[in-house]
Amino acid sequence: MRIGLGLAIGLAMTGAGLAETVRLDVSGDSMIGSYETSDGAGPAVLLLHGFTGTRDELPVEGTEDFVYTRFARALAAAGMPSLRIDFRGSGESLEMPWEETTFSTQIEDAVAAVDWMARHPDLEGRQIAVIGWSQGGLVAAHLAAERPQSVSRGVTQSRDSAGGDLSDTLWCRRDGSGAVGRTLGACGLHLALGC
Repeated sequence: MRIGLGLAIGLAMTGAGLAETVRLDVSGDSMIGSYETSDGAGPAVLLLHGFTGTRDELPVEGTEDFVYTRFARALAAAGMPSLRIDFRGSGESLEMPWEETTFSTQIEDAVAAVDWMARHPDLEGRQIAVIGWSQGGLVAAHLAAERPQSVSRGVTQSRDSAGGDLSDTLWCRRDGSGAVGRTLGACGLHLALGC
């Protein structure tokens, strides 16, 4: 079983989530996201999609569901609210044309998303974790550098350069002094959010 997909399958849930569509203003353009509520006390989680992806990220074969939709429902059930965004130029965030999307605009989008989370009254006082898929993982690492006071931990998910298995890398910022990284197995998401 591939590790990243294994995490998604392992967290699969049935039933509708409590996602609310949100619209954030970023440099005069709208960025669309889905905010999944939770009454639990866990960290809030920002989900960042990969290059040319969408906030729901990757269809789950044989279903009408998507990996990040399932992640969000599983996180909510575990007490962790989440926000997943369509970077400007992707998904429903099309006021800015896709051709204008750059790595820098995606970082700007992620910063706007984590700032929104930090100000949201339901998330006040929670730590914020970030999960980034593929290029979203690169954005997540830059986000942690841009907002070290807000982003406490994260997981980057990517395929190795030879096209092999998906791998997950955990990083935690416990006291603002730096990051620790390691490759994870199938329980990576739990470790990352509980570090």
